[in-house]
Amino acid sequence: EDRSEADPQALRESALAESRIYTVLQGLPVSHPEYYGYVEGELEGFGWLFLGDAAGEVFVPEDPRQRQAATRWLAELHVSSSRTSGASSLPDHGPALYREHLRGGLAAIECIHASLEITAGENDLLNDVKGWLELVASCWGDIEAICTAMPRALVHGDFASRNIRVQRRGVEEVSLLVFDWEVAGWGMPGID
Repeated sequence: EDRSEADPQALRESALAESRIYTVLQGLPVSHPEYYGYVEGELEGFGWLFLGDAAGEVFVPEDPRQRQAATRWLAELHVSSSRTSGASSLPDHGPALYREHLRGGLAAIECIHASLEITAGENDLLNDVKGWLELVASCWGDIEAICTAMPRALVHGDFASRNIRVQRRGVEEVSLLVFDWEVAGWGMPGID
């Protein structure tokens, strides 16, 4: 990922947040890469996270055993982290974050309409997406009320095959190693 144009302070805050997440993970009964620490880099906004190898096979969600392992892993993460005090100091991944994503999506569509030449089909697709986003925005008060009533926990935020490795223990047993916590935070388990 090219980060040469990124705000150095934002990069530093992201790295520090991921470092805090790995620190919280140390106290939870879920598998994760070994965390050795964080060191500030010489360039402003850059630093180093020192982690163990995320070895194993790529997660295949179609495999029933792997899906079961993922369900167990997520349940353990969410239940155990919801009982800790340290996890609640992580970045907030509650309704306000997703409202900003919603607003950003609507603004991006307006920008595309204003600045790009698009085909009629692309325009129709964008208008459909905009309509769905506007519908969600019109119900935001109800969505926020439901979300506020939900329990909070550490959420990965990008629980996808590219961030999960499967480690086999014998013929039948598999366990997961989940990594890449840069967008994780304190939020509703349904995010994962």
